[in-house]
Amino acid sequence: MNDTLSTTRLLMLIKKHWDENKRLHWLGLLAAMGVLFAFYLFLIITSSYRALDADGQAMCFFVSLAIVFVIYSLSFFNVLNKKDKATAYLLIPASQLEKLLCGVFYCTILLGILWLGVFYLVNTSMIGLLNKLAVNDMEKYKSMFVDKKFIPKETANLFAFKGSFVFAMSICCSLQAGALIGSFYFERYTLVKTIATTIGVWLLFVVIQSVILQGAMPTKFYLFEMGVYKTSNWSMDAEGRDVYQPSKYIFLSSTLTSISRFLLYYSIWPLLTLATYFRLKEKEI
Repeated sequence: MNDTLSTTRLLMLIKKHWDENKRLHWLGLLAAMGVLFAFYLFLIITSSYRALDADGQAMCFFVSLAIVFVIYSLSFFNVLNKKDKATAYLLIPASQLEKLLCGVFYCTILLGILWLGVFYLVNTSMIGLLNKLAVNDMEKYKSMFVDKKFIPKETANLFAFKGSFVFAMSICCSLQAGALIGSFYFERYTLVKTIATTIGVWLLFVVIQSVILQGAMPTKFYLFEMGVYKTSNWSMDAEGRDVYQPSKYIFLSSTLTSISRFLLYYSIWPLLTLATYFRLKEKEI
């Protein structure tokens, strides 16, 4: 099969995958929903409901999304590790680019949309349950009352987190891309090796930011935030006493800061996806 992209062929491949695996997909989604329900119940029963504030709900979404991304992606191309099935899969009349796009569609786009719906369904219902329990048991849920006035928990708007939403999604997608290539790159201990490799790739960019660029800074300057280095507010005088002094700052150019931010936050997913494509080409050969 030539390395081409046919929309018709891609849609047929997507439909073929759905027809063969839809039952497994639905069961997996229902199982993940059940685990999420159980986690919320655990928080409520153990009086850890303070974790269900807006920030806690957002954290719960992104962590659960990363987990389902990794688990699902690890199973997508693992057929290529089975000699009796790998040949049949490679002989499917679709290019490797189309097979990769099919994987991205199911593992990232469709799964992301479905899990967003699942999370809001579970989150909204459990927050409603928590509010009803709090009204009926003021003593146990007294932290939700101020001067005996009930302050209900509200369902978090995940999209209101602005920049952090995009950043968190980039991390989830990077983990997903790492799991997708790991599903057929490693034959044994796939999960452990995939997570270790993905973290290693991310740490490479951390080293560039915090070690290589740090080495070019004058002494006593440390990384304060992306593109900004500063000195400490405290120093020690000759008698060993701590002395406060204003910090000094070094600001990198906006271009270098933007490049560093892109490499660290947003480049890992496309790089791992590209690596998946070339690995699929190797399997074809």
